[in-house]
Amino acid sequence: MAAAVKADATALLATASAAHARGDASSALAALRSAVASSPSHGLAQFELGNSLLAAVEARSTTTANNNSPLDPRLAEAERAFRRALGSPSNAPIGMAYNNLANVLTLSRRTREAESLLRRGLKLQPLAYQYNGLGNLRLKRRGAAGAEEAARLFRGAIAQERSAAGCGAAPMEHAYRFNLGNALSALGRAAEARAEYAAAAALRPDSREYRAAAGAESGAAAPTTTTATATATATA
Repeated sequence: MAAAVKADATALLATASAAHARGDASSALAALRSAVASSPSHGLAQFELGNSLLAAVEARSTTTANNNSPLDPRLAEAERAFRRALGSPSNAPIGMAYNNLANVLTLSRRTREAESLLRRGLKLQPLAYQYNGLGNLRLKRRGAAGAEEAARLFRGAIAQERSAAGCGAAPMEHAYRFNLGNALSALGRAAEARAEYAAAAALRPDSREYRAAAGAESGAAAPTTTTATATATATA
């Protein structure tokens, strides 16, 4: 019976993956909810459900960003899914689950919890995304100590991405370089910051923001921190 239930959840995961590939987010989400309903201990299904919900919230937050607005109720569902993925014995990618749960907590305005979670994830299964996420949070706290730690973390992200086989998500060294530039700028180390902005622009020459920060063009807004969110659908 248990094997049949797991097979059902695995089939529903495949259905969700196919819907995701078609760009049908609604059908993908419905399949993932059915998968975890049939097999709550299926870690990968819980992980993918969390990813789907987080992606939907992030897409909405880019157009309705407001710290005074009510929290999206999907954040609570995503948090439950990621926590269940982390508590499951099955094959959820642990490092990515820690990273993405921290993103949920950050969007839920629980940044200290997000920091603590990322530090725990870095001890258990370090990923470049985790270094970057923690660096972003430390940089937002202002002050030299936060910026210094952020710079170390962004360098850690670069080193981790170069040394690791990858985590199934897109390479983001350009973002880590840009964020390192922001940390160095906050520390008043302008020449070093420009060098990192130039490195980011070299990796992503199509980015007007990176080129502007490097001084390649004028009239752009001041740099803002770039977040590397790992929400791509994982393979079983």
